[in-house]
Amino acid sequence: MNSRPVAQKKTDKGLFGILEPLEAWTAILGLIFMIILFLIAVPQLLVPLFPLASLLVAIFLYSRYPVLYVGFSWWMWFLAPFVRRLIDYRCSAVTFSSYHLTSMLVASVCGVTVYKKLLNSYRTGGIPFILCFGSVFYAFVVAFVRQTNLDFGQIITNAMGWFAPMMLGFYVYTQWREYPAFRDNFQKVFLWFVIVTGSYGVFQFVVAPEWDRFALIQAMGGMVNASWTGVPEPFGIRVWSTMSNPFTFALNMMPGLILLFISKSKLRYLATGVGYLSFLLSKSRTGWYSYLISLFIFFFSIKSKFQIRLFVTVASILLIVLPLATVEPFSGAISDRMQMVTGEIEDDHSYRVRMEQFNEGIDHALQEYLGWGLMGIQGIPTGFDLTGQIKSVTSGLDNGYLVVVVSLGWLGLIPYATGLGMMLYRLFSAPPSQLDLVAVAARATIVGSIIRMITTNITTGEFATPIWGCLGIAMAAQKYYSTKEKVAKIASHSSTSYN
Repeated sequence: MNSRPVAQKKTDKGLFGILEPLEAWTAILGLIFMIILFLIAVPQLLVPLFPLASLLVAIFLYSRYPVLYVGFSWWMWFLAPFVRRLIDYRCSAVTFSSYHLTSMLVASVCGVTVYKKLLNSYRTGGIPFILCFGSVFYAFVVAFVRQTNLDFGQIITNAMGWFAPMMLGFYVYTQWREYPAFRDNFQKVFLWFVIVTGSYGVFQFVVAPEWDRFALIQAMGGMVNASWTGVPEPFGIRVWSTMSNPFTFALNMMPGLILLFISKSKLRYLATGVGYLSFLLSKSRTGWYSYLISLFIFFFSIKSKFQIRLFVTVASILLIVLPLATVEPFSGAISDRMQMVTGEIEDDHSYRVRMEQFNEGIDHALQEYLGWGLMGIQGIPTGFDLTGQIKSVTSGLDNGYLVVVVSLGWLGLIPYATGLGMMLYRLFSAPPSQLDLVAVAARATIVGSIIRMITTNITTGEFATPIWGCLGIAMAAQKYYSTKEKVAKIASHSSTSYN
């Protein structure tokens, strides 16, 4: 169904007619100018000022320009970790607070909408969101009782990591009447995300700038190795671009690469080259698997005429990317990782370690009825040692299924899984007239990302944002088009009755 985008209200002309509305972009550009100025002069002040100023801009945009607010939120998830790396580098020390604090604060602004509309959303199809929010809130309360090894600040940070992406997704859903404007913004944001972060990713791999070397050695706790982060030297880094690690970069790049198939922008060719090359240089095999699954689902979800166009597009992408990926210094880095993908999975050391950890934790996880409460990236709790400290098994990053089961317990997991299942059922059972290509691409990304949970925790922070963001845009599309159909049928019936 073709629909004319509902443009966001513009009250004034922006710079050269591009940066509109002017007052919104003045706030955004002012934030950028402040960051650059303080990075040069007094970077220490940016530690508190960066999240505070970003929060103020987010509040302003949320109250006046909803579409721009959502776009600003996406860019904070994409770029805030990079700004923090620059701050740490300029301060010559790892500064306090979470690297994702700014992103979470910005996304949490729309918690006002959650507070006002969540419970009443059952009348407009929001029951799945109510179930998911209720489960996470239950686990948040449980964390105060059971996670005695964590201080209040860490529990709140963990909760923000879970809630912020969900809030953003729900907020987009509540704006379904303006879906065309949010859809166009969604496409534009991810097109530029692929261009900007893809270009920087290639630069990062070739140059290994000092601030990224500093982050690898200092901010990541000295965990520098060829398998997880690469080595801090040119052609040795596993690309994570402006984000916090290769896995989150690959997961967020995925929807951008899928959306390129339906993009009509002339910049899509540039985005294709740098996007796919940096995606390969991330060496995230789980990201590659998830992408292929999403692409497979997307291909078989569209009409045959679009399948032919997609096939031609894939062939064009291969013509652009393969020459880049088969020349040094890129080919060596990519081919080594590709051999692990095509080799016997039983011979994969990483796979064996993760399966051992999974087998060690699954029996305990299945016995968790109450749950341990929301977790970040710390190990999965299994009980207490003789000193009263919590014992843990595996890592909170290595298996999302274990994290969900242990965090929520069966009491929280059942409604949480029911809510997600209801959303996916609604999206996959919707007739083609109720989903456009953007919504279909988002739907495919959601499934590919959820399958990724077997090797990665995608429940929190920048791992979870693309999933809940895609859920929000796809659910808004289904609501928008189904409502238009109902209104059209009522109008047609009324016209027939009158005649």
